[in-house]
Amino acid sequence: MALVGYARCSTTHQELEHQLEGLKAALVDQLFSEHISGAAPFSERVELQRAIDACQPGDELLIPKLDRLGRTMEDCVSRVAELLERDVHVRTLDGRVDTKGLGTMAKPVVGVLAAAVQVERELSMERSREGIQAARNKGVPFGPKRKYTNDQAEHVRDLRAQGKSYGAISKATGLTVSTVRRILGVVEMEETEDFFRPAWMVPPPRQHRLAWELWQRGDVWRMLAKALTDADLAWAQQRGDEPAH
Repeated sequence: MALVGYARCSTTHQELEHQLEGLKAALVDQLFSEHISGAAPFSERVELQRAIDACQPGDELLIPKLDRLGRTMEDCVSRVAELLERDVHVRTLDGRVDTKGLGTMAKPVVGVLAAAVQVERELSMERSREGIQAARNKGVPFGPKRKYTNDQAEHVRDLRAQGKSYGAISKATGLTVSTVRRILGVVEMEETEDFFRPAWMVPPPRQHRLAWELWQRGDVWRMLAKALTDADLAWAQQRGDEPAH
């Protein structure tokens, strides 16, 4: 049975040597350490992964504190449970965790801890939802902060009432076109010349709106007639004679 040690220190604190001294004093057979933030995900903790992989059934993983194993209590308890499933015990230098000392009760105790962590997580989420709902009932706004003032919104509506295009309003107010649309609260058609642009020049999200608008206005037949006329002119130019009128 081997004793595998692991130490971690965040990039902003220089206490790694103190942890290493404690692990060496415990006479570990293998020692792994790294400088990495406690907020880093498990996938980025290369040395922790190596330490866990080095553990064989019957071995013990020694760490300074339980929080060396994960970002949250849920992560730590889950990792301990995974190690116990491999018959690998976990012990901390601060004496708060010793699964080997628990004997046959180790797995049940860790299972209860995991269940408690899950319950606390669900309760926390429920409290958050209730808090958000209560705030909404009081009229507290959520979402991104509004990027325009009431005066700007009124100016946008005045300019639109004067027949100004979205682009002209955007230049006059300094707001983006999408913000102008949001203020007006409607999805209108773009400039009329879009009706006669080739389909590949019109952004896909607008193609559907254009088609529907044209169908409602009956302009689809006018466009079809124009397309046939243009084709007739092109064919006539290629033949070198006058097109039929």
